Amino acid sequence: MANSAGQGYGGFWVRFLAYLVDSVIFFTLLVALAAGAAFLGDLGATVITAAAIVGPLLYWGLMQASARQATFGKALLGMKVTDADGQRLSLGRSLARELAKYVSAIPMMLGFVLAAFTGRKQALHDMIASTTVLRESPGHVLVALLVGLFGWIAPIALVMAVGAGLVAGMMGVMGAGLMAQMMGQSPTDQPKQITPRAPKAPGKAPGADVPAPAPRAALAAAGDLDTVLGTQLAGFEKPGTTRAGPAVLELDKDFLFGGDFSIKTYVPPFRELEGKSVTMVIHRVIDTKGADIYDAANSFEKDPFFNSIDLAPASSPVSHLAGKRRVRLKSGNDARNLERVEGVVKLNVAQKPAGATFGVADAGKSKSVNGVELALKAMKGKQADFQLGGDASRVVSVAGFGADQKPLRVEMQTSSGSAVSYTFSAPAARIEFVVAESFVKREFPFTLTRSSVAAPPGAAAQATATPAEPAKQAAAPEPPPQAAVLPKVAPAEIPAVAAAAKPAPAPGVDLPGPIQARTIDLPAPLAAAPGRPGPKYNDLMSAVVNGDSAGVNELIALGRWVDKPDSKGNTPLTVAVMRGDPANAEALLKAGADAYPALAVARERRDAAMTSLLERYRATSKRP
Repeated sequence: MANSAGQGYGGFWVRFLAYLVDSVIFFTLLVALAAGAAFLGDLGATVITAAAIVGPLLYWGLMQASARQATFGKALLGMKVTDADGQRLSLGRSLARELAKYVSAIPMMLGFVLAAFTGRKQALHDMIASTTVLRESPGHVLVALLVGLFGWIAPIALVMAVGAGLVAGMMGVMGAGLMAQMMGQSPTDQPKQITPRAPKAPGKAPGADVPAPAPRAALAAAGDLDTVLGTQLAGFEKPGTTRAGPAVLELDKDFLFGGDFSIKTYVPPFRELEGKSVTMVIHRVIDTKGADIYDAANSFEKDPFFNSIDLAPASSPVSHLAGKRRVRLKSGNDARNLERVEGVVKLNVAQKPAGATFGVADAGKSKSVNGVELALKAMKGKQADFQLGGDASRVVSVAGFGADQKPLRVEMQTSSGSAVSYTFSAPAARIEFVVAESFVKREFPFTLTRSSVAAPPGAAAQATATPAEPAKQAAAPEPPPQAAVLPKVAPAEIPAVAAAAKPAPAPGVDLPGPIQARTIDLPAPLAAAPGRPGPKYNDLMSAVVNGDSAGVNELIALGRWVDKPDSKGNTPLTVAVMRGDPANAEALLKAGADAYPALAVARERRDAAMTSLLERYRATSKRP
């Protein structure tokens, strides 16, 4: 139909084609904006969200209120938007028309379809805003088709092509593995992890279809603290990784850009480490220029909640628990310039964890686990309401399982006093609590760089977060002749080293008294004991990080240099203070360790007992 001026109206299909063109243009602008906002860190996410919500309103509203009276898509097809009298829209009416499109969309998009049937080709939002879409010329339909259709089909085709390439690559890898098995060879030399004390699944005949266990079933109780701290995961030795006690830390290089980055954390699959048992405190983030770019003043970094890592079961390359910690940088810095990260991993190891399981039929019932009362009030849909009594901080984890026994994700947790509600990703058939009798805290300092590689399990240096650099340190003195045949003995059997047996001081450290020979007279039980290959550890740092008092005293008795620093400048005494280990700290101090560097750490940690210990030994130093 034509109006009085001889102009036609824009019908449904031509308007739909114009919308395709405009959506391609807007989406392209949004992608470009997202690429630039990626460098803004947290602010970038806010910018992208705001652009996605407000952007369409401004693009269509402003363009149609301009002198052009049309968006690029409508102008390409010879259309413009006018009021009922054919005049240019005011900005207010144009924006109101865009808001009215939400009304057109509500009844299954039927409001837009009205443009195909009304006399002046008006959609529902046109009627609400008293507007019409005029078509003054045929425009360039072929160009619009190419832009509109190709603009949407090309990305889909690209994704399908990439997906097909990935599938083909996976098929090739599977084929290579099958061929290797037929030839009696293993397609990979990747070591396999054997978890200590983990229950073994019943075997099946070769070739039988063995279903993979649910991730929850892979978790087992280690039974004691030494097993938890001594177990090392295999299969994670690659650039950008390091070890911090039983944990493996990995720099997430896939998203190493913008104002923040992430550190992945992997620990052995023990119940004692489930939930939020790991906290990562960052001390420094050093860039390629040597500057500290860590944003310690960031509210997220100062909040302990965001320093804790939520560990969940994973199975590749071996069964383990995995989580991630996000680290914020100072404004204007880019994670691509990151050189190394220094910090401390704090483990909150649950002792004697025990479980309690609730189903729908248990509503109104309560169960006591390690002194914590758990009462199920109601289970309705995705939500489960509980009442907790006692020390609720000893609840290690809460997990839901569907009717198919598959784990469910906890989407939200709310609490009011002792009442706690959990909302899962789907209705839960059962809910399992794990509660600890108590917790043991351990700390492990670390340094993580782009090129560092986690030591293989069983390596002597694996306990140290950053192995010392031999080229930058003075050589350790040769042990006395008896050193090669010393047995492992309890700490009580090794007397304190006399002041005359102190090792030579580090360069620049002025210790009181004359420097005497480093050889000492061994006690009779050690001199007469049967031989063994050598000491348990290669250096004092390894013994201190493992908290092994016997190993520390053994190496001190051998005359090892007590102030030998690692690549970060930390001495064994400094690490003992970081770990809150007074026994090993005092043993090192008695052997002549310099108290000054460790004293600063103790004061920063506000450790009164450790500070008092170091102050006592500082009196023997000539430092002011």
